[in-house]
Amino acid sequence: MAKQVINVGSSAGDGSGDALRDAMIKINANFTELYEGIVVQTIVGENGTTLVDISTNSVNANALTGTVPTGVATWDNLGGKPTSVAGFGIADAYTIAQTDAQIASEIDDLKIALGSGSAGAIDASALTGSLPAIDGSALTNITAGSATSLDGDMTGSVFADDSTLLVDGVGGTIAGPISSINWMAASDSYLTISNGGSTGPGPIQIVASANLDLSSGNNNDINITPHGSGRVKVSDGAFGIVEAANFIGHADETMYLSSKTTGAESTHITLNSTSGVQTTLYGAVDFVSGGSVDFTGSTVTGLNVTGDITGSIFADDSTLLVDGVNGTVNISNQSINDLSDVDTATIAPSRDTQPLVWDTVDGNWYPGNGISISAIARIETGGMLYFDASSSMVFEGTTANNFETTITASDPSQDNAIVIPDASGTLALTSTTLAGYGITDAYTKAEVDSSIADVTAGHFDFNITGDDSTVRTVSSGSTIGIVGGTGITTASDVDGNITITASGGGGSGLQSRSSVTGTTSSLADAAEADLDITGFKAYALLTITTDRAARVRLYVSDATRTADASRAEGVDPTSDAGLIAEVITTGADTVIISPGAYGFNLESSPTTTIPCRVTNKSGGTSTVQVDLNILQLEA
Repeated sequence: MAKQVINVGSSAGDGSGDALRDAMIKINANFTELYEGIVVQTIVGENGTTLVDISTNSVNANALTGTVPTGVATWDNLGGKPTSVAGFGIADAYTIAQTDAQIASEIDDLKIALGSGSAGAIDASALTGSLPAIDGSALTNITAGSATSLDGDMTGSVFADDSTLLVDGVGGTIAGPISSINWMAASDSYLTISNGGSTGPGPIQIVASANLDLSSGNNNDINITPHGSGRVKVSDGAFGIVEAANFIGHADETMYLSSKTTGAESTHITLNSTSGVQTTLYGAVDFVSGGSVDFTGSTVTGLNVTGDITGSIFADDSTLLVDGVNGTVNISNQSINDLSDVDTATIAPSRDTQPLVWDTVDGNWYPGNGISISAIARIETGGMLYFDASSSMVFEGTTANNFETTITASDPSQDNAIVIPDASGTLALTSTTLAGYGITDAYTKAEVDSSIADVTAGHFDFNITGDDSTVRTVSSGSTIGIVGGTGITTASDVDGNITITASGGGGSGLQSRSSVTGTTSSLADAAEADLDITGFKAYALLTITTDRAARVRLYVSDATRTADASRAEGVDPTSDAGLIAEVITTGADTVIISPGAYGFNLESSPTTTIPCRVTNKSGGTSTVQVDLNILQLEA
């Protein structure tokens, strides 16, 4: 059926077009053909590209753009998919067969390069680097011989030609004896001989069948160090001799010089210096020989002991000089006059509590002049300092000059005592003036009398200030004028009384209305938030304006706002809810509060804060700005 066209006439209402029923029949016929008679044919684009091919019942996928809807075309429902690399047209990959053949070829080349090429055998002559830790039976062409040097690490034990174990690789020790060995330290360094194992250090024993010579080169040291509480023993038969040596104790350890106390051996420790070379002990040293050190029959010269010596010291006649047990020095057998710089007999005989006075002329200590400091001042028994009637105490001060401070005493008529209190401060002196006592926070009598006289005579200055906070000084003899202003009149009478009268019922005038503003944080649609707007302690509310659709509630305090926060729209508040006003806007709008509402802050200490609760009703996330037009009613 061909498309049926409706005749709409030449102009509206001219009656020349199809009737309404005939037009609707044509419309129905056109739709029926569309729904029932659709025929799919090959579709070709304007540029000649076939989009739908009816002969193959297919759609040209290369001509498709955009995203294929889910489920329309998936890998599983596609037919004719290739199953090989070549089928997909991939040219930069090996097939499984090609890969296996290439690996087998490379393995064959590796066998030929390393040896005979037979399975399981490698020509050892082709190896380089360290010998791998593998079974030696698998190696070929290895010839045993001798090497002039070994470079690198070796793991295992070492045996001599006669199978004697020299190095025990299992126990980690040198097993065989060491003879004819020269241990040498590098220049300016230490030679250290130590022995240790898994359980700690073991003993090192150096035994000489004849003479044992431990010597070092110039500026070198031989360091034999015991471990922990161990000992260093120098033994040669029944005794050992170490000459011109420096004995240095280990840090925080003790060095012991010990002789045997049993048997026929000598019980002496001899520290002897020869050729002017000192034997020096460093650190904490203990001389051990049966509990003490006996130098009888020995010569000790050039001895320098650095550190502490523990024990007692006796004189040749066994007199105890230093008591190591009680920690005292015994001078009971000594006289103070035995000291080379003390003379208690030449100048004056000594007596009890008498001090010694140093004489710088001959460098001796002598008894003082009968315990006297001078002829007129002396120290009495019991420590009392005594001055006679003609004496005084003179203080020079910090600067040595002709000015001194002298302290004297009036002739007493009785025994007097001056007690210095247990406190810090300055002693007060007798005076008749404030300045004499050092008082600076009080007026003198003359200053007070002068001020009183000035006040009585009307001679004084004072300061005044006005609303502008400017301070002005009114000098003595000046006239003060009081001037009225708008609504204020002043008058004075013969007695000097000043009357100030305010007309108009007040002195401050009327206030002008003002606008205060607050903005919430970003709120989602229908979300609420508290908002504090700074206004006045008391005010008349005239209008509320929002910049978008919102619900705005004003309260008298933060507590009433919190209590009423959950009240839904359209629900009346309680009579004591503290609500001043509530408005709901549908956009950027101003709500007139008529008659005006009286608002105020009812915190325990009233502030100028106006607590608000704002709900975003704009339909999207946004901030909400609230403007209040108010009139101040309280200062």
